Amino acid sequence: MTVPPPADPAPGRAWEDVGGVEDQAVGTLRRVLVHGTAVALARTESGYAALLDVCPHAGAPLSAGAIRGEFVVCAWHGWKFECATGVCPLFPGAPSATRRDVRVDGGRVLVGSSSSSQETRR
Repeated sequence: MTVPPPADPAPGRAWEDVGGVEDQAVGTLRRVLVHGTAVALARTESGYAALLDVCPHAGAPLSAGAIRGEFVVCAWHGWKFECATGVCPLFPGAPSATRRDVRVDGGRVLVGSSSSSQETRR
C-alpha cells in the first residue's frame, strides 16, 4: 500500500509502507516489494536500511544473506555491503549495492522508490 506521509523529507519521492516496526527484529533481513521492485530491508542496531535485492557481484538476492553488525553479507559468496551506503569494503573499486531511503513514521516502516543523499533511517 502506498502511503502519502504527512511531512515528506524528500518531496516528489513515492514511499511504500512495508510494515510496522514490530514486524522485523533487530539483526534480520527480509525481502519487500517497493512499487514492484524487490528490496532487501535490513534492521540493525542503528535502525533500518534498504538495498535493492540483488548482489552487484553475482546477482544473488541480498535478502537471503545475513546481517553482521552494520553490513549485509551475501549468501552466495560472502561479499558484504554497508547498510547505510551500500558500499562494499572488500577491495577498492568493488561494486556497491543500490540503496533506498527508509523512514519510520507513526510506527510504520516506509521505503522510498529512489535514494537521496539525505539518509532517514530511524
